[in-house]
Amino acid sequence: MTLTVADMAASARQDGQVASRRSPRAGQPKRRTFTADYKLAILQQYEQLDDPRERGALLRREGLYHSHIEYWREARDKGALRALSDKPARQPARDEAKAENEKLRKENERLTAELARTKAALEVVGKAHALGTALRERGAGKEAAHVIDAALAELEPLTSAKTACRLLGKSRATLYRQRHPAPRPERSLAPRAPHPAALAAAERDALLAALNAERFADKSPAQAWAILLDEGIYLASISTMYRVLRAEGQVRERRAQAAHPPRVRPELVAEGPDQVWS
Repeated sequence: MTLTVADMAASARQDGQVASRRSPRAGQPKRRTFTADYKLAILQQYEQLDDPRERGALLRREGLYHSHIEYWREARDKGALRALSDKPARQPARDEAKAENEKLRKENERLTAELARTKAALEVVGKAHALGTALRERGAGKEAAHVIDAALAELEPLTSAKTACRLLGKSRATLYRQRHPAPRPERSLAPRAPHPAALAAAERDALLAALNAERFADKSPAQAWAILLDEGIYLASISTMYRVLRAEGQVRERRAQAAHPPRVRPELVAEGPDQVWS
């Protein structure tokens, strides 16, 4: 069956099958489409005709097949055509713009929240890094660790434990070990057996008496050990002499050395603009 331009224009007035001229493919062949109202109207006309020849003429005039009538009748019995006729063929452009605006608004809210978290994280990291560096330079390693732990507690809710540890330079293994310490095995509190080579009480007393003698009063345990060894006397090793003297509180620095106070590193402090230049 061949349709002329006039036939297409006529059918466009009835079933709206011709697309808009503003469409990018307006100059190409178009597939016929039928609205729900048009289908219901054709079904009503078809069922009002009793003569098969009149029905055939209607189908030829409208350019339809009998299969169209059967399919449309089945859809009408299921209520599909009635439901389509009550709904608009296409949502208004205003609804599409509203949906696009809603999508952009949610995206904007997400990016704003992410930016706020990033700013807060950078602020925490900057303060913790500066304070931790200053404490390490002064030899306060434990205080620097406390600062890092406090900054980690503030930074972790904003990012994650992995990111917070990476930014602050803290090992994740150390963090997890501190949070979930492994139970220590129970150890028996039985007293340790004395060493087989340990000095007896009488031997310790004899060693202390020899080291505290007048001739060894100003000498170190190593010098006393060497002198006694030259005389053929071996009481104990040098380390044992130090250990026995340390237990009695007799080991300390006796040289006249000057005690220097800790050196303070000079710092440049600016309380206003144009005060310190580097």
